[in-house]
Amino acid sequence: MFRSAEFAQKALDMLALTDDIQRTLTVIGYSGKALWLLVDHIIWFGRTKIYDVDTKKWGQRSAWCWLIALLSLTLNDLRKIQLLTRRAEDMKLAGTINSAQGAELRRELRKAYLQLVINLSDVWIPLSVLQYVSKGVGAMGGVIASLTAIHVVWNKNVHGK
Repeated sequence: MFRSAEFAQKALDMLALTDDIQRTLTVIGYSGKALWLLVDHIIWFGRTKIYDVDTKKWGQRSAWCWLIALLSLTLNDLRKIQLLTRRAEDMKLAGTINSAQGAELRRELRKAYLQLVINLSDVWIPLSVLQYVSKGVGAMGGVIASLTAIHVVWNKNVHGK
């Protein structure tokens, strides 16, 4: 239940970003995730009969919060890729890039692309909850996001990449 507080803290931490676009998108993204989980807690209280809750209405609100969060984070992923690509091009043009910096930029870009796949794939889940796409499309998005996340965690913990 405290995961929503963790996302709220991440939103506050993102206020320190220097790029205005990234700061705005990540604050919206993590705030949206915090609200999504908070609303999910309200739904849980309703389902466990602790409190009387219109779970259908709150379920829609939860899905909207999640969708807004994922769209913001997806746009932020695109912004991060843009900034990393621009940095690599600037370093190449200036002739100041060495092999270690090049390798680091490639790692950062790979990480950003994988995060983009995860967030973009996850977008289909709340879209299916809101009935804009079929539940099968939402499930497929979830599978793709999960497999990509497993790949990221596996490489990080097993291969140290």
